[in-house]
Amino acid sequence: MKPFGAGGRAGGRVKETPPRPARSMNALVRVLLKSAWGAEDPTRAAFVFQHANAFTELGHECRIFLLGEAVVTMFDDVADGLEPIGWPPLRETLVETFAHRIPIHV
Repeated sequence: MKPFGAGGRAGGRVKETPPRPARSMNALVRVLLKSAWGAEDPTRAAFVFQHANAFTELGHECRIFLLGEAVVTMFDDVADGLEPIGWPPLRETLVETFAHRIPIHV
C-alpha cells in the first residue's frame, strides 16, 4: 500500500496549503458545550453550565446544547435539588448562566 500523497488516492500530487495565520493566545473562540448528564449525577450535570460560565467570563462566546437526561436539569424542581460535589448548587450556577445570557438549546 502506498502512503497518501505518494501515488495513493491523491494521484501522487501533494497539495500545498497556505500557512495559517498565527493565533494570539488571547484570541476569542466560539464554544458549543453539549451534555447528556442529568439528575442521576449532579456533578457531571453541572459541568456544562460551570464551563460555559468560565468561558464566557474569559470573553468567549458560548452556547449550551442539552439532550437526553440533561433536559430535566432545566426544570425548577430538579435544578433546586441538584448539589454537585465541590461546587455550588445547580440553581446558583443556572442564575449565573442566565445572567451571562448564554443560549441554552434543549
